[in-house]
Amino acid sequence: MFLKLSLAVLVTLCYSEGQVHFSTNPERTVTDNGTIRDIASSIRDARYFTIMADEMTDASNREQVVECFRWVGSDFEDFVGFHKVDKVNADTLAAVIKDVVLRMNLDLHNCRGRCYDGAANMARSRTGIATQLRHVEERAIFTHCYGHALNLAVADVVKQSKVIRDVLDTVGEINKLLKYSPRRDSLFEQLKSSSVIDNYEVFQEFWDEAMDTTSDSDNSARITGVKAQMEKFDFLFGLCLGDCILRHTDNLSKTLQSPSLSAADSQQLAKLICKTLDCLQNQELFSLLWGKVSGIQEKLQIDQAMLPRRHKAPQQFEVEDG
Repeated sequence: MFLKLSLAVLVTLCYSEGQVHFSTNPERTVTDNGTIRDIASSIRDARYFTIMADEMTDASNREQVVECFRWVGSDFEDFVGFHKVDKVNADTLAAVIKDVVLRMNLDLHNCRGRCYDGAANMARSRTGIATQLRHVEERAIFTHCYGHALNLAVADVVKQSKVIRDVLDTVGEINKLLKYSPRRDSLFEQLKSSSVIDNYEVFQEFWDEAMDTTSDSDNSARITGVKAQMEKFDFLFGLCLGDCILRHTDNLSKTLQSPSLSAADSQQLAKLICKTLDCLQNQELFSLLWGKVSGIQEKLQIDQAMLPRRHKAPQQFEVEDG
């Protein structure tokens, strides 16, 4: 979503009352609460600001609310804190946001924008955070996070394609098998990239080795299933097709996280990606994709492409002669 950190961004941590504060501005090097005071001062000087918030589950399985501010007259967009909460209902999350605004000595009536995801506790028309804060300041326009909307749109489209849906399920299973084993995870770190396509042959050899060193029957069954899927042409084709399509939406998702990107530019980029995806639907590009998949299939000795088995029509739909 919009709260993703880049490794290239200087992250300044400040600890106060069990909360963690961040700054994504490279010029900020203060390592105490002065960071938050500087952010609050800048927002007050600009007067008008936007609140962005999201709830997430951390590695310790605790719910956290993340707040981020963006203000008018600059390209600054800063994190101001993680706040642990016991509940993620609308009342609790709204109280956290109001508390953050109060602690930073900001006037909520100067808020002109609010950005959340489309979950019920955030955007519900009667009791969601968007509604509760609108009662305080009607001029604060609610915007459904573009990154989250993109994720929902892509997920909905993927569900309609059995080939890509099955591929994503298998890739997810591969990720689990790698991450849940320190030995397999160390091998994953040594791969030249995290792409399954670039390391297809390495993975094929690795499953045979993993089978010899795994004593757990459940893991053995899962490894056998993943290995069998990777030997099918449908999986390879879906993997290459998904890479061709989803690389564009992934680039859009990363671009939407830029703190200097305006809402108008975001909409233009989304339209441009839609046009790009429309241009992919032609016979010439499909032939190139098919040739690429066929070349990999011959090199790795994967099963040949086969048409799906034709099912006999039910008897009541059969047409009799005469």
